[in-house]
Amino acid sequence: MAQNILRENIHELEKVVGRHKDLCLRFARIRQASHGPRSALVQEGDTMSKKQKESILRHLQRIYCINSLTTNSICGLELTCDLAALDDEHLSSVLGYACHATLMISKYLQVALRYELVHSASRSLVRDCLSSNGTGYTYPLFRRETEQRCFDKAVTLLAADIEQLMCVHGLEYDSKLCMLRNLKVILSRT
Repeated sequence: MAQNILRENIHELEKVVGRHKDLCLRFARIRQASHGPRSALVQEGDTMSKKQKESILRHLQRIYCINSLTTNSICGLELTCDLAALDDEHLSSVLGYACHATLMISKYLQVALRYELVHSASRSLVRDCLSSNGTGYTYPLFRRETEQRCFDKAVTLLAADIEQLMCVHGLEYDSKLCMLRNLKVILSRT
């Protein structure tokens, strides 16, 4: 009688071990498939995401109306290469739009920018959090009541963020062009 109970227990144990081995093999196949070539479901999700991003870029292109054919303008405000020739309010409005467009592009394309952009319309800012001892420097994208070197640094950092967006997406950044033309290239990549 004790031997019969022992045999039954051994038989049950063999069944459990067999199921365990089967589950381990299945798990190993699933793990291999997830680490190997990407599954069709994931690739389909990426395609949908890419289509959504392209749609968003088209919408942003319509919202900001960046024109770079005859003049460089955003939302109807012209930006010349000579920033000193522009009125302070006009220039800060153009840079505010460019800041917001750059921020939206980076958000929807899921690119973390090197320099933090703080959109506040014509009083937008650029933060360089890594160049100091953790406190960071803030540079204004407006000229009124600011030092010229700080304003120039802000424009340079905004251009660097635009360059980063282009590089991440395999686009050629042209430093000779106005920053709006480079933004137009990003938005026109669809």
